[in-house]
Amino acid sequence: MALNYFTFGDYQSLKDCGLYIEKRPARIKPRRDMTAHQIPGKDGDVYIDNGRWESVPQRYQVGCSNIDRHIDKINEMLCQPGMLKLSDSYDNTVYRKAMCINSMEFTEDLLNFGHATIEFMCDPYRYLLAGDATQALSEGVITNPTAYEALPLFIITTTGQFTIHLNNKDYTFKDLSGLYYVDCEAMKIYRGRKDYSSVALFDEFPVLSPGENTISFTSTSTATNPYTVAIQPRWRKI
Repeated sequence: MALNYFTFGDYQSLKDCGLYIEKRPARIKPRRDMTAHQIPGKDGDVYIDNGRWESVPQRYQVGCSNIDRHIDKINEMLCQPGMLKLSDSYDNTVYRKAMCINSMEFTEDLLNFGHATIEFMCDPYRYLLAGDATQALSEGVITNPTAYEALPLFIITTTGQFTIHLNNKDYTFKDLSGLYYVDCEAMKIYRGRKDYSSVALFDEFPVLSPGENTISFTSTSTATNPYTVAIQPRWRKI
């Protein structure tokens, strides 16, 4: 029977660090960020929705048959900086964005063989791997397969003024001259390391609603092929 494992950033726990998952982790729904208010004379609380989900812990109960041999690699894996992709062999269609901020302690029950619980703190969403694929985008309908808004990455190549018409909203860019990345999650526009957010004539970035999204484009470019658009839709679910 194959051993289960997780992948975190550049490391695969079993192949690189000798760690295997001993039992399937709990499936956790994130907590909605709500503020409770008590009103005199009214039973119960009144909740105000703060419009966000809280981070969630992802815990793995792991075993290692040779702690001395692998401990340095284990620490290297868990000490990677920033929010990185975290996935496991139980479901290879999704991943989380995570970091490991807690300590870890092995309990040895045999000579150099032990167990530990590793905890990651994660973005509340599970991201579909299929949503990371970059694809050419043409006018028409793009269907969001989940029940949650997606914050896509658009890759636009054009000159002059360019507008994305999405679900009866217009997102216009000015003074374009080449290729630009429009990151709707980070809310910035860039090319290489340079920020081009000043070309945006809008305050809110596009989102892809659940279900069908109607999209079209207009451009002032006079080129034979006035623009190209590609997208990473970044589908996600709770």
